[in-house]
Order: sequence, then C-alpha cells, then structure tokens
Amino acid sequence: MSRLKLQNSRILFSWHCLFSLCALFLFSCNTSPFDAHLMTGQWKLKNWVIEQTGEPLKGTMDMSFETRNYAIDYGSEKEEGVYWLMGEYLHTIEKGAQEKRVKMLRLEKDSMELLMNRGGRLERILLTRQ
Repeated sequence: MSRLKLQNSRILFSWHCLFSLCALFLFSCNTSPFDAHLMTGQWKLKNWVIEQTGEPLKGTMDMSFETRNYAIDYGSEKEEGVYWLMGEYLHTIEKGAQEKRVKMLRLEKDSMELLMNRGGRLERILLTRQ
C-alpha cells in the first residue's frame, strides 16, 4: 500500500511540475499590447518632429506592412525586410542589416504613432492609413 501511495505521489508531483512549467512559459511570453493585424496595410507620413524641441522634419517615410514583411519608402531610397511586435516595440530587420526597434506609442485602425531614436535624437512620427 505504501509503495502505491509513493508511486501516485510521484505521478502527481510530475504532473504538477509539468503544469507549472507550462503556466510559467505562457505567462513569461512577452506579447505586445498592440494588435498586429492593425499594422497590415499602407501608411502615409502625416507628421515628423524632433521629440525634444517639436521642430518639424521634412522628408518622406511612407510604410507598408504585410504579414511579417514591411517596406519603407524614404523617397530617395527604400527599405524592405521582416517585422514583428514584441512588448511596446516594433522590431525590424532590413535585408542584409541588423535588427532595429522603434517604440510604438499608439496603433489604431486609422493611425500609428512611433518614437524613433535616430543618431541619438528622439523623433516622433505620426502615420495615417491610406
């Protein structure tokens, strides 16, 4: 009888450990508070300013997002690669380049706001859906 109790205790303990590990894994995954499906589509630059001063910047930065792929049109050059959302950041890897991340401030059905560090200077970008 005691051997049977010991065996049942081990099985119960094993299931408990397995359940705990699965729960820990699920809760430790760093998901994004933003709905990635809202990214899909064409986005046009509406406003681009230096965060600290509010000084407007001129240029083009139109973006398009498909499932996992993105493209940015800067006017004179284009960037393409893969993207994903993790936490409050948009991560991108341009073809042949290193990973970059941009802080997402807001993502809604018709607009997206980003905070980008370019050369040590924070820039705020507002894009609207085309």
